Amino acid sequence: TEYRAILAAYPEDRLSLLRIAQALRELGRHADALATLETARTANAPEAMIDFERARNLALQGRDDDALAALDASDHNGLRALALVEQAREFNAYRDRSRFQRVYRNVRARVYPCEGTEAADDFDFWLGRWEVRMPDGTLIGTNTISKHDGGCSIQEHWEGAGGSSGTSVSFYLPSRGQWRQVWTGSGGTFFDITGGADKDSMHMEGQIEYVETKQVVAFRGTWTKRDDGRVRQR
Repeated sequence: TEYRAILAAYPEDRLSLLRIAQALRELGRHADALATLETARTANAPEAMIDFERARNLALQGRDDDALAALDASDHNGLRALALVEQAREFNAYRDRSRFQRVYRNVRARVYPCEGTEAADDFDFWLGRWEVRMPDGTLIGTNTISKHDGGCSIQEHWEGAGGSSGTSVSFYLPSRGQWRQVWTGSGGTFFDITGGADKDSMHMEGQIEYVETKQVVAFRGTWTKRDDGRVRQR
């Protein structure tokens, strides 16, 4: 009712038609919802969401083949509603079908493109919570390395044994074919380095800046995966 009032006041509001169709689905009025979706289509509402809503209504009507065809159409139109694809209960009976899984993979790849970028996994050997020790075994702190932003960034949270702290973000740049890491720490050091992976190592170079001494000098870092599961950072 509220969306119909909005639509009456703003006839050009194409999204209200989509919302009305969603409300009709929730009310169990599937035929009315499908008819409203076609009206929304003529009003140029988002095609991907129209077809996705069609799929939900058709599934609730037991029209499985039509529902899957509508899902295919929504995928073809660039659907990005990953949470809805994952959570919509109307599709529970389809989740093991290859046709549904293909749509899910395509939608996820649009929302999280880094997951499909092979080079974005080059630094995964660094992930985890680590004890950081000097070569003689002295514990100097802990480092928590985790992946975020749909696999697009690796975040480092350093806690030194003496109370220091630091944070870095590492990410792959497809346009350059390079990795980049930016660090800032409580000791007043900042660095910005770039490079790439080589077998079981990551090597990056750039500059480090010291706040206290106002120095800017060349800097490089190498992370190497060891056979025993450790990582050596230099």
